[in-house]
Amino acid sequence: MGSSFLRRYSVLGQSFTTCLLAVVLVFGGLGAYYFKVFQWRHLEDPHYDLLVVKKDDPAQLADFRRSTVPKYVDPAIQQLNKVTKLRKASKRGTVVPEEYNQSCKEILESLRSIMNDAKLRQIPKVYEKEYKKILKGISDAYKSLVALQEGVGNEIKADRDRAIDSSIKYSNAANKNLQAGRKYFFQP
Repeated sequence: MGSSFLRRYSVLGQSFTTCLLAVVLVFGGLGAYYFKVFQWRHLEDPHYDLLVVKKDDPAQLADFRRSTVPKYVDPAIQQLNKVTKLRKASKRGTVVPEEYNQSCKEILESLRSIMNDAKLRQIPKVYEKEYKKILKGISDAYKSLVALQEGVGNEIKADRDRAIDSSIKYSNAANKNLQAGRKYFFQP
């Protein structure tokens, strides 16, 4: 009777351990997926899942225009300028600037926050085309920083130059789209 009890207890312990391990792996995998991939998807595909509405009220349209530049365009331009400063400080990727990793994290978080807030808005149909340019500009600023991260400190000169050139290309596209959005939505 005693050996049967011990055998049963050890099987129960193994089952609980196995179950606990499975739960940890599932939730750990989902958490890792969220923090590595899912939270950045808004920056990768800026036009996905937008809420476009038909608004005709002039007061609401004016409020939308008035709030777009200070809440979304100007902060995105500031982050893009930080990316440009980091790129210049890296001397085309050959030098890792002081506090480089921390600056990159701050810029990424800021761009993610700006994009998430911008995508949660109800976008009037009449402003959809111009607003999408702003979202594309924020996305290009993110891609510019990612390309810069690939290039900085890369030992292979051809890969480093390709990444830095890509970063410059995305920065120029981001600046063009953000400035066009600023020009369209700005009301003095």
